[in-house]
Amino acid sequence: MAVVLGILGTDSGHHPAAALLVDGRLIAFAEEERFTRHKGGIVPFPTRATSWALAEASLAAADVDRVAYGWDCERYRWEMPLRFGWHHLKYRGQRKPPPTALNTARGDGWVRGFTWLAQHRPGWVRHRIEQGLRDAGLSGAVPPVSFHAHHRCHAASAAWGSGRTRTAVLVADGSGENISTSAWAAQGLELTKLWDHALPDSLGWFYSAFTEYLGFMPNRHEGKLMGLAAYGRPRDEFVAAMAEILPIDGDGFRFEPSFSKYGHRSWGEHFSDRVVERFGQPRSDDAPFEAAHHDLAWAVQDRLEQALSALARRTVRDADCDALAVVGGIAMNCKANGVLDALPEVDELFVPPAADDAGAALGAAMLAAVQLGDDPRTDAYPVATGPAVTADDAERALRSAQLQAHTPANLPDRVAELIAEGAVVGWVQGRMECGARALGRRSILASPTTAASRDRVNAQVKFREAWRPFAPSMTGSKAATLLGHRRPRPHMLVADTLPESQAHALAGVTHVDGSVRAQVVDRDEQPEYHALLRALGRRTGHEAVLNTSFNLRGEPIVCSAPDALRTFYSSGMDALVLGPWLLEKRAK
Repeated sequence: MAVVLGILGTDSGHHPAAALLVDGRLIAFAEEERFTRHKGGIVPFPTRATSWALAEASLAAADVDRVAYGWDCERYRWEMPLRFGWHHLKYRGQRKPPPTALNTARGDGWVRGFTWLAQHRPGWVRHRIEQGLRDAGLSGAVPPVSFHAHHRCHAASAAWGSGRTRTAVLVADGSGENISTSAWAAQGLELTKLWDHALPDSLGWFYSAFTEYLGFMPNRHEGKLMGLAAYGRPRDEFVAAMAEILPIDGDGFRFEPSFSKYGHRSWGEHFSDRVVERFGQPRSDDAPFEAAHHDLAWAVQDRLEQALSALARRTVRDADCDALAVVGGIAMNCKANGVLDALPEVDELFVPPAADDAGAALGAAMLAAVQLGDDPRTDAYPVATGPAVTADDAERALRSAQLQAHTPANLPDRVAELIAEGAVVGWVQGRMECGARALGRRSILASPTTAASRDRVNAQVKFREAWRPFAPSMTGSKAATLLGHRRPRPHMLVADTLPESQAHALAGVTHVDGSVRAQVVDRDEQPEYHALLRALGRRTGHEAVLNTSFNLRGEPIVCSAPDALRTFYSSGMDALVLGPWLLEKRAK
């Protein structure tokens, strides 16, 4: 029996996570933030996720045969320092001495860069892994540690979780080591790299630069830029500027680095002063939006879609395979994924639910499992991989909080009745899903039919910006009628455009541009959730529900029953489902 622990920490990614495979079978996979309750995680090792994963498998840390790390730290002995030094020499003319106290306080970027390189040296990372395993209960020898290239980890998680024996894979993010974009051909357990783009040519850097410029948090709020873009219109000067900053040809793209981290920066960390010279003073996070902000967001999103389209066409051509998997942080952009899905060269698109850095922990575990002789491939990407909330867990949490709940004879029917009457309901069922999207296991649900329900959830439940959209969960029959096709939509990561009549009927889950990123619910996988959708269809005429992640603004998705209770009573939700239990704040 081979036990493999796949991990990624914040030193190398933005979503620390742990995945445990036993004989190639995934037993547990979860992000560290769900346990620490700190959005994005701030720790170099996913200690709590690791401890839970081992307990889930009834194993101890000493039972682990291999620790697989989703970043190739061996390259930080010589290759990465030399590359970094070359970039310093090549681009130093684009940087000026810091003229302000603000810049001086931020410190010199090159010094921070070399410090970051030192922290990725294999010995230092192994030391942090050893400390993390000690915290997780290890008392004996540390298991062997293997380092795996970040993009190969992403490619493995997508290819081997797609359910296909042959797949073309496009990986796009900020960077993995020095690679920002790569293409792969996957057949069986073989992964062959076709080509790559190296830093500073990075779509992630490009998108994060404008995320920060527009007043959002880079590496976390890129989805806000995507949502804002729908309010914009083509503006000639912005479109021309994007063509200059991100030139695209038939084989890919380039990114002019002086607009980002290799330019002088006195306003932000991810965009340079050239951006300010070109587009004006950046928006602060509390400033109102102007038409220029909307139009700039539109131009950035449009340029990203053009670049990804060129890359996707090249990937399927070079792999000689029209089944495409897209993974990496950029793959979280559901609007761009919808564009890729519509390409005539792409017959089938797959986007894994944990497409971001957390998925690299799973990919690292898969790669190590193959090295040890196991086959980690799955017929369908596992989604319900986190801690479970059982009926007993829910009852204990309710009793501890001295709360009275009841178990309706027909729970889906009663919840459908509440939602049809205008209630907002928290929904916690079974094992927590992996990835950033709530998929009916840790969700907040409301009516999809009115803009009023959307506005209420934004203002009184999520406490977030009023302009941000929500997504629906729906049955397969509803999706076929609504979307006009039967393409798989299991993970809420591909946007479709609705006909105007349908968009009006589902105003609560349709964005201002008519787009909707639906989740199609499988009855066999989620019978209770599917039954709720059917019950809603009988009451509202739509087998669909507004589904957003069960968390408040700035917090991670709830994990446990106590997490759900705290969030429920900190918001304007009306009712909460915990397994078989229904808790209502007030009678309807």
